[in-house]
Amino acid sequence: MPQHFGHLLGLPAAVPALPAAPLVPRVNELCAHQRGLKLRHAADALFPETPIGSRRFRVLDGLHRPERGRHWRAVNRRTLNETRDVWLALPGIDRSAVTALFARYDQALAADPMALRRIVLYELTVLLQQHPRGCAPEAAREFGVDPDECEALAFAVRQRPRLTAEGREAAEHIVDAWHLGELRRAHTHATRIGDTGGDQRLDALIRKITQRRAAALASLTEADRLERIGRPADAAAQRLRAARTAVDENAPVTALLRTPHDGPRIRARIRPDAVDLDWSGHTTGPYRLVRASSRRWTVLVPTLDATAFTDDTAPLGERVHYAVLPLEGPADPRVRELPLHSAPLLFAPDVDQPHITDARARITAAWQPPPRASDTIVARHPGGHPVTSTRDGFTDGDLAPGEYHYTICCHYRTASGEDGLSPGITLSATVHPWPDPITSLDAAPAGDGGSVNAVWSGGRGSEVRLLDLPSRTPAEGTDLLLDELPPHRIVASAPVARGSTQLRPPRGTRARLTAVSVLDGRVRIGPSIQLELPAPVERLTVRREAPDQVHLAFDWPGDAARVQVSWEQYGHQHQQIVTKSAYLTRGGLRLEVGTAAVRFRAEAVVLADADVVIPAGAGATVELPPYRAISYELLKPGWRAGSRRRVVLRAEYPNRSDPNEGDLPEFVLVARAGGTKKLPPPRPRNPADGVTVLRVSGVEIGDGDPVQREIDLAATGESAPYTLRAFLLGPHADSTRLKEPPHERLVVR
Repeated sequence: MPQHFGHLLGLPAAVPALPAAPLVPRVNELCAHQRGLKLRHAADALFPETPIGSRRFRVLDGLHRPERGRHWRAVNRRTLNETRDVWLALPGIDRSAVTALFARYDQALAADPMALRRIVLYELTVLLQQHPRGCAPEAAREFGVDPDECEALAFAVRQRPRLTAEGREAAEHIVDAWHLGELRRAHTHATRIGDTGGDQRLDALIRKITQRRAAALASLTEADRLERIGRPADAAAQRLRAARTAVDENAPVTALLRTPHDGPRIRARIRPDAVDLDWSGHTTGPYRLVRASSRRWTVLVPTLDATAFTDDTAPLGERVHYAVLPLEGPADPRVRELPLHSAPLLFAPDVDQPHITDARARITAAWQPPPRASDTIVARHPGGHPVTSTRDGFTDGDLAPGEYHYTICCHYRTASGEDGLSPGITLSATVHPWPDPITSLDAAPAGDGGSVNAVWSGGRGSEVRLLDLPSRTPAEGTDLLLDELPPHRIVASAPVARGSTQLRPPRGTRARLTAVSVLDGRVRIGPSIQLELPAPVERLTVRREAPDQVHLAFDWPGDAARVQVSWEQYGHQHQQIVTKSAYLTRGGLRLEVGTAAVRFRAEAVVLADADVVIPAGAGATVELPPYRAISYELLKPGWRAGSRRRVVLRAEYPNRSDPNEGDLPEFVLVARAGGTKKLPPPRPRNPADGVTVLRVSGVEIGDGDPVQREIDLAATGESAPYTLRAFLLGPHADSTRLKEPPHERLVVR
């Protein structure tokens, strides 16, 4: 006859109390590993090669699995190691998952040899209560329970209240809360578990939780007493002990945070949109960072390794206080020592980067507004007069000279709808006296032709300066500091009460003359005039290149852009403008003119927008005589002429009918001997450098017809070889062109 578990005592007396909680740390992680390997419960892990329907184990009197010969083997750490090796030898198995799961089993058995049994019984209780058949022996057998224990296990499960999802959550996490010192959470879990069903280990744990929680609260009471009798250090130690005992209880931590402490402080700096915290150099981490506002503490960061933090969630417009609680370790949330505190501060950021400047009878300020400020409020002192402002600045006008102070506060609306102001900042500025404006400026040439009389009005009580501003001139009426003026040159400076001055700028000056009034380093820009003193054209020369073409050359006048050349001929005036680039590129100026005498004049062209021009005089002039030319030839009169030669002279004199043009110059032919057989004789250098062979007057040449004279080359008075050369002498010789035959025809051998 088969016998089942408890057949001698009866089931009510034989079946032990089932565990109401696994009491294994982080059991939820262990269960997750089991689900990853498709295990229904921890006992399934004992059968790596056995199909589900063939698995059998005993659990009521210790966890056992069957061995050969109808023997049962208790499951211990050695058994688990052997089973793990079998798992790892299976093909296609997740080796890391198997290793992690059996490592958790080993940790549990190392702490409690019956831990795996508790886990299996707890899991079977949950599975049977959720089974469609209910807590029946057949259901227990489906999960692998030995048939001899199925009825007893089903009976025991039926005696327990059904575990709710909330109860299971509490049962699986109560030991974690206990190990972390979170007594309030552990107490909450114990309350949700309710009836333990006689689970002695769970009952003992709940008693410890209750006792330790009561001890923590008693420490707070003792701390209050010590504080009242003037022992603040002992009171702080009691509160630290309570906070370490019950890490998640609000009362111990709150009491610890409000304990006066003269230790290191948290450095807090308000930014426009956040609060920067820093407590470096005081203690080691990790830390818990909390913030107090409206008498409530809020945990900002439960665990923090850094020694700095930026709080961008601070309640706007409220007073806040920060504290840092040093912790035992990353996984140990107990407070290690007394907290660090910041000074209370109002999180209502003031304006950032304020800048204030003064101008004529006004003060202007600008800043960066905090992003969450609704507006800014500005008051002027003394007097507290409100000043109209925008979010990022103000301009306060109609101010008399003097010192002024401005308070600038940002307006905020708190989360509760209340209005609040930032602490505010104070900016100071002084309105200085500014110079009176110059209302007019004029200039005119002085009597000597090289000076300028500058006359102005206005600028009363100020120094008046005339400036040459080569770069962009500020607009008239602009107020500047003296060092803010663009690069300039002071042309003249007049003391107070003078309204004129005389300038003598150098020739070639082209300047924009601006009058400014100056007072104590402050400047008022006045009117401007364009002044030009063109440089003179110098070294003007002219020569004919052809009867109807001349070439003009001169020194370019300073930095003038253009030069105007004018001339008069035949009773008519002509002019031409040449640019500097064209003049330099072509090497001068070439003009088409007639053969008559011409008078040229050159002067710089002034700017069209010049207000005052000081001319450089009448300009450079030069006269060109009329075109005259004398040509001559040496001809042999016949084949029997011997040494006789005929000199034929012709005159080109287009304007001979003009009585003002004058006579032609005298013609002189000179011979000079010398030379060798290899070298030709030298040419005469001047009319006296040789023997005169022929002389013809200009009157004879200018009669109109060619003049012919015969000479004897053998009777010149020079021995061959010699060279002939003609010269023009007398009036107009320099302006008359002499056309000579080729040189070889003038050499006599």
